[in-house]
Amino acid sequence: MKTKSILLAILLAVAISTHSLARESSSIMNTIKLPPPDTIGQITLEQALNHRRSIREFKAEPIRLEQLSQLLWAAQGITDANSGYRTAPSAGAVYPINLYVALTDGLYSYNPQEHTLTKKIARDIKTMLYTASYRQETVKNAPCIIIIAGQPRKIEVKYRNKGLSLTTLEAGHIAQNILLQSVTIGLGSVPVGAFDPKTVKRICKFSESEKPLYFICTGTPAKALPQLPSAGINMQSPAAKNAAPKPLKAVIVVAPERFEDNELFDTQDILEVAGVEIDLASTKRQDVIGFRRNNVNIDLLVSEINIDEYDAFIFIGGIGVKRYFGDRGILNIVRQANEKGKVLAAIGTAPAILANANVVRGKDVTSYPSQRKNMTKAGGNWNSKAEVVIDDNIITANDYEAASRFARAILRSLRKTQN
Repeated sequence: MKTKSILLAILLAVAISTHSLARESSSIMNTIKLPPPDTIGQITLEQALNHRRSIREFKAEPIRLEQLSQLLWAAQGITDANSGYRTAPSAGAVYPINLYVALTDGLYSYNPQEHTLTKKIARDIKTMLYTASYRQETVKNAPCIIIIAGQPRKIEVKYRNKGLSLTTLEAGHIAQNILLQSVTIGLGSVPVGAFDPKTVKRICKFSESEKPLYFICTGTPAKALPQLPSAGINMQSPAAKNAAPKPLKAVIVVAPERFEDNELFDTQDILEVAGVEIDLASTKRQDVIGFRRNNVNIDLLVSEINIDEYDAFIFIGGIGVKRYFGDRGILNIVRQANEKGKVLAAIGTAPAILANANVVRGKDVTSYPSQRKNMTKAGGNWNSKAEVVIDDNIITANDYEAASRFARAILRSLRKTQN
């Protein structure tokens, strides 16, 4: 009887274990297609080098998928589709490094060829990594840990007895790429090399040939970092070397309610990190609330905008922006700014403001699909395929998913005005 009970217990344990593994394996196959990386930087290499610091304290907020995409591309992204060359050098182009990302929902592996993430472990392992790294608080609190793992045997096929040394050197190249890219997108990061490799290997379920080499902990810094000045100084000009360029300044106009939050915050964050001074304007000062219930502080009323004070005029979309389509004051600002050659930018539904101000005739433009009729009626050449369209001083984008590319397009146009 006792023997039967033991056997039943064993069978039950095996069944539970098998069920758990099956359930985990069904969720492991999640693959995420990462957004395309930005290959036109906001910050010069010299500025990134000058501002790189080890940041060990982070806010308790996840990094955005687009930021993660940029970090992984900087680490191991493909820069030549024909040859397969990557952002970091590798001895003999063998590429023995694998990258993994530990987030709160699990561990992901990075595929450079596809620029995708695939879930490898469907649970939070960061607490275990914290223990394996001798209880370093940075590892525990970082919202994202990029794990650099190497396969020395892979490189030994070509370079005998050099596998470990060449693999660790390559890990260093990759780590520095991540650290510098973090600076340019407003993130903090710190490399961690003190951990028990055997424990990490077991936690991450690495293959027999893989060796964990480095952690890069990254996230939004807990304390605000010094703003980086925008790039664009003419390095060939002696005068430019001795004189700081005039700070770029932009005004972002939002509806008093139900503006598109993501369009605003992504655009504002990227421009401010690049050193552009931003003022927010609306038709009322208080209780300005976005579509996703985010409150923002307004710096000035639309009626108080001095056109000569700003280099760019940016209009954020959303359901509430329709009230601006026929607003005489706003349309007059657009016309005057256009006459002065200022950068005019609008995203989502907001490009209709530019259309109603009659500044898009003959211009290539895009917008949220609902505004296609307004754009074409005003004489614009509406592009259904492009997410962001630049035509002279007019920049338009189709929706919030293009907000970061929209912001970078504005930044490039602003820098041209400095030269």
